[in-house]
Amino acid sequence: MIKNNTGPSSRQLKVGENIRKAISYTMQNHSFHNPVIDNVSILITEVRVSPDLSNASVYVSTLGGLNDSEELVKALNHSYRPLIGPLTRELKLRRAPK
Repeated sequence: MIKNNTGPSSRQLKVGENIRKAISYTMQNHSFHNPVIDNVSILITEVRVSPDLSNASVYVSTLGGLNDSEELVKALNHSYRPLIGPLTRELKLRRAPK
């Protein structure tokens, strides 16, 4: 019998939720030295992790939705590297998902 797995596993959901919490906590305590990011209240709404836990998609929203989302996403994609070390230590993972 072949099992048709259409949704994420419980491990993916658990790791995704832990990553979401860790990113939120780390972003509150980190200065990016980028006015686009530092002057906006960012909500991490969801994190989807690949089955092998090597990649993650992080979904964000801003409070009020007043800022240019395209500019904010570009700034976040450019400035995520300083978060990798603290996230890996916080999550106690060997390697943080990309």
